[in-house]
Amino acid sequence: MSDIVAITSIAAGGDGVGRLGDGRAVFVPRTAPGERVRLRDGIKLLKNFARGELAEVVEPAGGGARVTPPCPHYPQDRCGGCQLQHVAYDAQLQAKRAIVGDALRRIAKLDVPDPEIVEAVEEWRYRAKVSMAVKGGGGRGKAVGFHPYDRPGTVFPLIDCHIADFRLMTLWRELKPRLDLLPVKLARLTLRLDREGRRHVIAESAGEPWAARDATPHCSIVRPGTPIARVDELGRAISACPRPFHMEGRPRARDRLRRLRASGGAFFAALATIEIGDLGSVTQAKERRRAGFPDHGEKFPDRSI
Repeated sequence: MSDIVAITSIAAGGDGVGRLGDGRAVFVPRTAPGERVRLRDGIKLLKNFARGELAEVVEPAGGGARVTPPCPHYPQDRCGGCQLQHVAYDAQLQAKRAIVGDALRRIAKLDVPDPEIVEAVEEWRYRAKVSMAVKGGGGRGKAVGFHPYDRPGTVFPLIDCHIADFRLMTLWRELKPRLDLLPVKLARLTLRLDREGRRHVIAESAGEPWAARDATPHCSIVRPGTPIARVDELGRAISACPRPFHMEGRPRARDRLRRLRASGGAFFAALATIEIGDLGSVTQAKERRRAGFPDHGEKFPDRSI
């Protein structure tokens, strides 16, 4: 018979925390404080703690702590982008207070109470940037979306993200039929809004740099190793692009470009900004890891996630 545990709190990563019969802490995703839950067989026992998976809620928490997630990806695809959509917003705030207070007392050794939490202005549709993984296929055959939390090696296709700004999801619907215009070896696709509300698509490709001229005759790419001090070819690339040339997605004046030199591993040396229909600017970059840059981990703000 599977173990039944009482979930007493939420850990920093979003997992519910309970205790096994031997006193060992067990972390169970998609559970809420106050619930008694049955765990699936195959609990992973480690030296000082354990990890389990929810089989069923035996006894719900009082006060309506559990709610129906509004995003269908959350239960159907086990989306790893959010951790607490199944928990009511008030209960989320209480959990976050406890997480921060516990860290201050247990790690920082401070004798302080749980801090106050300021509610988010918008519970949904607040994110101005969405990064998607890419797996398999070519063109429209690619799976572009997020990872399931329990299967990080797979990708499910994104239909809608309820924490992303509506303008990003409109951009995504426009872009999906045109994925064949992006690099063949597409590794990651990022949609973002800048401070002026302009929409951008950042396509990271592994292997050889993407030849933008293969996708559009109106733009060129500065190859890695190009001496930007010699701006004849660069100047033609800038003037040919319908938008200002970009480095790391930020426009630079041409006179500033004249004072730079692109080394063989320079990230900005393989960037170009092009226009595809009405999608807004599309920035292509070599894979950051090959250029020696760290990956950008997504950090959720203190909002409903």
